[in-house]
Amino acid sequence: MPKNRWVEQGGKKVYVVDFSHTDAVGVKAAIQEGKAVISQQAPLSLLCLVDATGTQFSLEVSDLVKEFAMHNKPYIKMTAIIGVLGIAKVVLNTTIAFTKRDNLVVKQDLREALAFLATK
Repeated sequence: MPKNRWVEQGGKKVYVVDFSHTDAVGVKAAIQEGKAVISQQAPLSLLCLVDATGTQFSLEVSDLVKEFAMHNKPYIKMTAIIGVLGIAKVVLNTTIAFTKRDNLVVKQDLREALAFLATK
């Protein structure tokens, strides 16, 4: 079951897409839920945080994440990503290159990511 949610930081709403501690099935569920919410937002308005902590990355997850990033592009003002280590970092760099998204940043943890997004 997806753990996506809205949080508030510094008076700004942030949509958290939570891939943490899951596999391709969990990532797919979070993406499906996320797409429904994200596509309802105004163009270039959404602050988003993606938590990839402990996600089991695979080729399938990589493809899902790339497609999700492309889908979100028209709606996202800024995305901060946490939990990106090892193979996940390779997937992220590939996703950024593939989608040509310049509004994706990697942050160390939830606190740092939310503080950053609150300035946008």
